[in-house]
Amino acid sequence: QTATGGLFAMTTASAADITVASAQTFSGTNGLTLISTGNIAFNANVAVSGSGTVDLVTGAGDDYSLNGHTIDFGSTNNSASLTINGTSYGLIYNATDLANVNASDTALQGSYALATNVDLNGVTWTALGTNGTGTVSNSGNGFTGTFAGLGHTVSNLTITSSSGHQGLFGFAGTGSILR
Repeated sequence: QTATGGLFAMTTASAADITVASAQTFSGTNGLTLISTGNIAFNANVAVSGSGTVDLVTGAGDDYSLNGHTIDFGSTNNSASLTINGTSYGLIYNATDLANVNASDTALQGSYALATNVDLNGVTWTALGTNGTGTVSNSGNGFTGTFAGLGHTVSNLTITSSSGHQGLFGFAGTGSILR
């Protein structure tokens, strides 16, 4: 279903869940806002092809689940945005965006989400949370932010270093959330 003007849904009953049961597509500035007093379940894909916003709010102690589906913002940065429970997420569209998570100690403490699938083919990769020589960045804490895959994949990661702390994330410290 393609939504015109966006889609807003809100529950008011105690611990009432929201389920996205059919595929939703938003273009232009249209977006999706779901405010639940319980959980939010995605039983279908959501696509945002323009500069729209996806805003998810779950009840206290509740969460969202993708159930094998994706929230996709396309492969081009059109200034779309994602907010989950009041936290804004930096959207990652490509290998450069993903590598920039390692740009500074402050960046390693941020909140990020894959906007689409990311291909690392041909990329010399420095594991997130490290400096590329096996040393943990961010004062020894590595990545301490939040990383949401939104049902997407990172493919073709090649590890060429034999130093410690290798992988997509070389070191995820206390308080980090990877989902």
